[in-house]
Amino acid sequence: METSARPLYLDALESLSVSRHGPSLTVRDQVGREQWYPLSRLSRIVIRGAVEWTPEAMMACLEKGIGILLLNKDGETKGLFTPARGSPLTLGERLETTMASPRWPEHFANWRDSQERRLIKLLCASLGLTRSSQPGTTWDQLTSILKDRQGRVADERMALLYAPMTAQLQEIFGQAGISPLLTQGWEGGITLIEELERLMRWPLCGRIVASTAPLPRESRTAWPFYEYILARKLAPTMRRLVAYLGKIPW
Repeated sequence: METSARPLYLDALESLSVSRHGPSLTVRDQVGREQWYPLSRLSRIVIRGAVEWTPEAMMACLEKGIGILLLNKDGETKGLFTPARGSPLTLGERLETTMASPRWPEHFANWRDSQERRLIKLLCASLGLTRSSQPGTTWDQLTSILKDRQGRVADERMALLYAPMTAQLQEIFGQAGISPLLTQGWEGGITLIEELERLMRWPLCGRIVASTAPLPRESRTAWPFYEYILARKLAPTMRRLVAYLGKIPW
């Protein structure tokens, strides 16, 4: 499959039929209008509503490694056809398929909120804090402790560490086989790198609160501070978060 391959979205407000014509798929509507889509340019196919397939068209897609996601008219997943392979879908491939669902924004928001609750619970337990039902209240409590220990501009100095943390997170995305097209929001409409960076601020703040090392005062010293003191400790949490993206439903 060419690297320029793109998804094909078929929204069948009225019935459509799909057949094979040589190296292309032919999509025909109720009045007989046809559109051709070369198989070599397709990465996956997402179908909503009633679409009639010929067996030849279905087999051609699967032979070319093109997965087919079936949704009902409400956007709910009803089926997934994937090419036969010797190994299961990679995390990146599964995530790409998940993002194709119209309910992806809703499912991601639910996942993000549940992960934030989990991180806050672990953080409060490790620091002996009382957990509030409002994340903002817990964050204010944390930063208040941080300022008591590191000075009134501690939150500004902690913010200097967000850039090296984001760089490490992007590296872990790459190790998991997740393309920048997905992490930067070019596919799926959600910038995963920013969303997970915000989640990682919880364990970052917790590590700093528990540490006695003074925070860096400028960006020039923030990167070595992060690499020597925080990167190794935060890496397991980052890897778990990235892996847990595979639990988001289709």
